[in-house]
Amino acid sequence: MDKFNIAVIELFHACLDDFPIPTKISSEMLTCKINEYFSEPESKFHEAAQYSFNEQVCFNTITWLVSEKFITIVEKDELLFSLTLTQKGLNAVNSVPSSLEGKSESYKDIFLKGAINLPIATATNLITEFFK
Repeated sequence: MDKFNIAVIELFHACLDDFPIPTKISSEMLTCKINEYFSEPESKFHEAAQYSFNEQVCFNTITWLVSEKFITIVEKDELLFSLTLTQKGLNAVNSVPSSLEGKSESYKDIFLKGAINLPIATATNLITEFFK
């Protein structure tokens, strides 16, 4: 679930950065972000298996966000998705999470920074609240 949460933050980060122009992203590009966030496995076999798993998480995160109508696929080829936020996605990112007591940052402010500086517990709380 932690990898899903980080993938969501990174997807919204990319889509907000380019909005309203569709963002070109692949599950492989998103997987690299996930691998940067989480510590690398020690053995080459484990590394390859983990990479494959992370890529599946990323691909399925994209398709889930589309099915839940937070993002839309403008164009898709073998490797790249062209994604943009929907009205539902924009409304969600403009809300302010109550889990950040005393701060007036919206999800947009948080997502624009990306996940790399967020502790995993904070990311988990934010995404749990985001999808309520």
